[in-house]
Amino acid sequence: MFQIIFGILFPIVFGCWALHDLWVGQTAVVSATRSSRWPFVHGRVRSAQRAKRWSVGEPGMRPSIVYEYTVDGKLFVAERIAFGMLDYLFSGAGFAEKYIDRYPTGSRVQVFYDPAAPASAVLEPGLSAWTFMPTLIGAVLLLAAFLLLAAGAEGVFT
Repeated sequence: MFQIIFGILFPIVFGCWALHDLWVGQTAVVSATRSSRWPFVHGRVRSAQRAKRWSVGEPGMRPSIVYEYTVDGKLFVAERIAFGMLDYLFSGAGFAEKYIDRYPTGSRVQVFYDPAAPASAVLEPGLSAWTFMPTLIGAVLLLAAFLLLAAGAEGVFT
């Protein structure tokens, strides 16, 4: 039973997590690519602060930048800084402070929005290193899942 759980089921669950990260990553790449062609409006940062991030180990901090902007007379509120930024990729307070300093509360910012869905917005459009992180993590996890599955299946079926 132990070999079935850790030799077959664990790698399958691990592989599902990897596929999720690949899907999130590809969605981020497509959205980031499209955002480089989005129009922008001027908006205002409502709040800029550090927020605790999801963490398995040590607690970390992530930037929480909330901004508002108006498109066609309608007010929107958003939080996305860049496509591909995931909570579990953030490091310490210094990382958060970098964005808080860049987008302080009350400051005027350029907000790039999707003209087909103006509620979708970003402060830093286009591709960046962040955009590819979920895809890279997903690919590594998927490879690890296949290796675990191959090793586990060998132990179960031999």
